[in-house]
Parts: sequence; C-alpha cells; structure tokens
Amino acid sequence: MTFDEVTDAVKAKLTEHAPILRVKGKKPYSPSANGSLCVRHDCYLSQVTKEEVEALAEKVLSGLANLTDGFVMSGPRDNMPINGCNAANVTEGNLSLSVVHGYDAATDKGTLRINCWYYPVD
Repeated sequence: MTFDEVTDAVKAKLTEHAPILRVKGKKPYSPSANGSLCVRHDCYLSQVTKEEVEALAEKVLSGLANLTDGFVMSGPRDNMPINGCNAANVTEGNLSLSVVHGYDAATDKGTLRINCWYYPVD
C-alpha cells in the first residue's frame, strides 16, 4: 500500500464510526488531554494489507466507542510530522486520528501507528 492508501482506509473507518461515537466537541492539543489510544503494527507499507490497516483503526475507534460518557476530542500534537516519517492527521467533523509510518531503529523494522488524544468527560 502507499501511505495515501493507508490514510484513505483509516478515513473510511473513521467515517463509518463517526455516527456512533459520543464526541462532545474538540479542543486544541494540550498535555492535559490525558486520554490517548494508540495501536502499533510492525510493517513496511509494501507489506501491510488494507485489512490490517482497517483492523488497527477499528481498535482505536472501538476504544473511543467504549467511552460511554463520551469525550472531547483533542487536536493532534504539534510535533507532526515527525522527521523521517510519513505522517498525516485524518479528520471527520470533530474526530481526528494521527497516522504515522516510519522506520524504528530499536526494532530494525517499519512501524505503522494510529493514535488519538482526548479529554474524558467529567
């Protein structure tokens, strides 16, 4: 897959889940956005399948769906993009997921991450 195909697959899952997520608005990113969800998959873009990308996005979105009182979405962190990585923010209304693919020297592998930050509802 290309990185654009990865972000398109994430966008499709985000659009599919948007109606069932209890998002109560959006705020800029802050370290006080003390909720986060992240999945990681060791792979190179040339090896990852659309089904694997969809499953990763599904894990993050299922985590948001489990927030029964809802949440306020945080904007993405300011340090995007990360040097040497493909990085994009995928949005749908007030929802936002960050997608990053790059080389991880610690594991000597390519790594795909999908993550988001949120503020729990009090």
